[in-house]
Amino acid sequence: MNTFLARCTALALGSSIAVVGGLLAATCLRIEPLSGPVCGAWRTVLPDVEMRLATQGELRDSAARAEVVVRGDLGWPGAYRTVGIWPTELVLAPRAGFTLFHHSRCGNCDGFAAFGRVTAASEPVLQLDIELSHACTTTSEHLADRLYTVRWGELLFVVTPQRAERFCAAVTDGRSFPGDPVRVLGDTAFDFDAPTRPEGRPLAPSEWQRWLPAAPIEARIVRLVELRPLEPDPNSSVTYYDAEFELDRGAADGVAVGLSMFAAPPPGRDERRGRIESVDEHSARLVLLTKDDQRAWAESLVGTAVSTLHPLAPRPSR
Repeated sequence: MNTFLARCTALALGSSIAVVGGLLAATCLRIEPLSGPVCGAWRTVLPDVEMRLATQGELRDSAARAEVVVRGDLGWPGAYRTVGIWPTELVLAPRAGFTLFHHSRCGNCDGFAAFGRVTAASEPVLQLDIELSHACTTTSEHLADRLYTVRWGELLFVVTPQRAERFCAAVTDGRSFPGDPVRVLGDTAFDFDAPTRPEGRPLAPSEWQRWLPAAPIEARIVRLVELRPLEPDPNSSVTYYDAEFELDRGAADGVAVGLSMFAAPPPGRDERRGRIESVDEHSARLVLLTKDDQRAWAESLVGTAVSTLHPLAPRPSR
């Protein structure tokens, strides 16, 4: 009997050591993903980022929303969302922190993408401490440790540094609506599914003013400098090209690096938006992205006009 008890004790001790050793290895070593019931049991012990975002994100979001409702319409705290059917939602609260939630077209990929704290606020700049985030398009577009609040009419936008040019391009082209999270100030009526552009110019940071000209800028293409292929994508059969053009307007005319301008599109396209890549005093280089080697189209643009206005935007009266 004593021998039997000793063997049972040794077996139990060995099993305990194995479990503890496995847990220590899991925290220190890379392990392959598990599936099925084993995966569910494992995640109960060591939850992954998605599960932590789902469980903690909902609690953080409820607290942040409750705080901004109590505070009312004061400054930057509030609930923001992008326009359209499947929005990205951003809630910012001084004490409860922030949450970022993305909706999906399929309905199966909805979920929290990040949460954290607002560590400092000196408008128009907000500083964030990102406690947990999921690497996805939502976070790459709408999350950074520094955000800018930009008021345009009765709308307040929250813009990341990586989207500053695109925000200004949407404002400047006279037709588009920015794709950044926005909230309505006061009781102004606003349709998030069919948004209307405010009048006037946004109150943007001073360093953005070079992308927000007071009046539309027009230039003429002098020559095609280069049509160069981009690095091929191994997962695609399409080859993309950068078409670089020289313009007859430069810094003296308000043209700046990062400014967005439109050229005549190739057949079958409604628009062709390019970016100013370099500027001299009286000339600039505009780069347009094109699919396949459309040299004939590129050469046909020489002598034509480009503008900061979208081709379908209303033209100002002269």
